[in-house]
Amino acid sequence: MDLTDLLAATKDVNAAITQIDQKLRKPSSTAAPPVVEQATTDAELGDVAHVSSHGYVASHRCLAVVRPSNSVELVDLDSGASTVLMEAPAAAAVAACDLPGNEVLVVAAWGDSCARWRLARDGAGGWRVVAPRKTCAGLAAAGTVLVAAVENAAVGNSYIARCAGTVVDVLDEGLAPIAHFSVGGAGRALAWKLGGDLAVAGAGGLTIWDSGSGCTEMVVKTPCRGVAVAGYGFVCVADAGLLTREAARADDMKVRASDGYVGRAETRDTGFGGGLIPAGLLVGGGGAAAAPPEAPRPTISRIEYEDQWRVAATARIDALPRGVTVVDAVAEVGDAVAVASSFDPQRAVAVFAEADLAPRPAVRLGGDGRVRALAADGGRLAAVVVARAGAPPLCAAGARGPAPGAARRVVVDLAPPPAPVPPAPPAPPAPPAPPAAPSSVTDRLATLAHLRASGALTEAE
Repeated sequence: MDLTDLLAATKDVNAAITQIDQKLRKPSSTAAPPVVEQATTDAELGDVAHVSSHGYVASHRCLAVVRPSNSVELVDLDSGASTVLMEAPAAAAVAACDLPGNEVLVVAAWGDSCARWRLARDGAGGWRVVAPRKTCAGLAAAGTVLVAAVENAAVGNSYIARCAGTVVDVLDEGLAPIAHFSVGGAGRALAWKLGGDLAVAGAGGLTIWDSGSGCTEMVVKTPCRGVAVAGYGFVCVADAGLLTREAARADDMKVRASDGYVGRAETRDTGFGGGLIPAGLLVGGGGAAAAPPEAPRPTISRIEYEDQWRVAATARIDALPRGVTVVDAVAEVGDAVAVASSFDPQRAVAVFAEADLAPRPAVRLGGDGRVRALAADGGRLAAVVVARAGAPPLCAAGARGPAPGAARRVVVDLAPPPAPVPPAPPAPPAPPAPPAAPSSVTDRLATLAHLRASGALTEAE
C-alpha cells in the first residue's frame, strides 16, 4: 500500500504519516557482528592537521601528512623521520603513490594550486627529493579540495586527480591537464583504479571517469560519502538514510528502475495535489510526530563493471555505534573491506567480505581519538587515529572540519573469514513402496506372475 492508498483509507492523516515514517525506518533484520579485537598503538606520528588514506604507501612504509605548522611532510613509518617538502596551508590535501624504481610520488593541493614531488630513500631512514618540485595554479578553488594519485604503468605515467567542489581536474605527473569535468554535487572522496578509472563520490552521487574513452558515467545518483578500490571495481559508502533499491522495494517505496539506489525520502507526496510535506510533521496540527524506534544505518555498496558500471551488492553497516550516521573512511584489506567513521569516539571498524559484503567480526581500536584514515598494510589493516586537540566536528551540518591533533598508527590483523560449512551428507534412498493390495483375482494372478518372473517366488512357493 503506497502513501496515497494509505491516506485514502484513513481519516487520520497524522497517524498515517507517522506509520509510514516508522515503517521506512524499521531496524535492520541483520544482527550487528561482534567486536572481537582491541588494538594498540604501533607508531606515533606527531601532530597532524590533514591525513587521508591516499597518503599511505604501504609498499614503501611512508605516509604523507600536513602539519598544523603549515608544512607538507613525508613520514617514514619505520624510523619515524619526517621529510619537510614545502610550506602549505594546514587545510591542504595530500596524496602519495609508489613509482617504479623504489620512488614515491607526493602531491599536495590547496586553494587553486597543486604541487608534486618525486622522492627516494636516502639510506639513513629518511627520504630525499630526486626530481624538482613542480607546481601549477589557476585551478578551481571553490569548495573542499581533494587529491589522489596513481601510477599508471600502461601509459608510463602517473595520474593525479584534483577535486574542488564539483570540478575535477585530471593531470599527468608533469601537472599537464588530461581531463576536466564536473560532477553533480560537491566531491567528498576520490579513488583511482590501476586501469586508470577514477571514481568521484560526493553529494551528487558516484561518478566514474574512464581514462580510455575520457567519458564519465554516473553510477549512483544519491549522495555518497566515501569510495575505495575493491577487486576489479569499487566500494562506496553512504550516510544513514540511503537505501538500496532492494531495501526500498521491501519498504514499499517506489523508485525508478534506472537508479542504483535511492535516498530515503525527506518528503512524502500527500496525493492530494498539494505536492510534498516534510516527513514526520503533522498536517494541520503543527506538532512533531513520535520519534522512530531506531535511527537508520549507513550503507556500503559494491560497484562492478559488466558492460557498464552497476551496483552489485549493498549491505547496512550495523557494527558502528548507534547514532553514528557518517562513514568517511573505507579501504580494501585482502579479501575484506573495512569502514570507519571519524565521528565515532569508540573507534569501531566494521568489516565486510569483499566479494558479497557479508559482515565479519568488527574491530575496536584502543586508546583515544578518532579514525581518520584506513589502508591495507601487507594484508593487515592500518589505521591513522588522531586525538583531537579541539572541538569535534559538527556531524549534522558538517560546517566544521576535523581539528588537528596527535596522530598514531594502528596495525591489526582482521579476523579470518568463517570456515565454509561442509555440505550435509545425502539422504539414503527411500525404500521401494510395497505393491498395492490386489483388488481382484485377476490382479492377484498378475502379481504372482510378476513375482515369479522377477525371481522373488519359486515354482514350489
